[in-house]
This record gives sequence, structure tokens and C-alpha cells, in this order.
Amino acid sequence: MAPQKREQLSLRQGQGFIEKPTDLNLNSEEKFRLSKYKTSFFEPYILVSIEIIDGTNTSNIIFEYDIKNKKGSNFVYEI
Repeated sequence: MAPQKREQLSLRQGQGFIEKPTDLNLNSEEKFRLSKYKTSFFEPYILVSIEIIDGTNTSNIIFEYDIKNKKGSNFVYEI
């Protein structure tokens, strides 16, 4: 993919969610190349990363949050 196209897609993504392949406005060759990969579009999940610092002690918590179902999963913590 040409650098200009990557930049264009990056800018478009920053303006909102890419919900379906047609939002990308790809030509037939680009669609064919993309079909070789497992892709997904808007998924209502966010990755949450929390760092807690208390003096010289640091703890980290990372988890996925399902916005639709309002549930966290795949928790990883370091104390």
C-alpha cells in the first residue's frame, strides 16, 4: 500500500470508527490484498491500562472492556 494511502486511511480513522470495509474506499486490488488477512472492523472493546504509583512502588493492571456488555475480561496485573 502506498504511503499516501496509509496516511489517508489513518486520517480517516481518526475522524471516527471504520465500521465496514466500504468505509475504507479501497480499489479492487487493495480489497484483494486485504482479503488475505483476518480483519475486523468496529468492535466495541477497549484496552484499559492503569498504572498505580505509590512512592517507590508501582502496580499495573491491564484488561479488555466490552463497551456493549459493560464487562471487563482478560485481566493481567503486576504488583
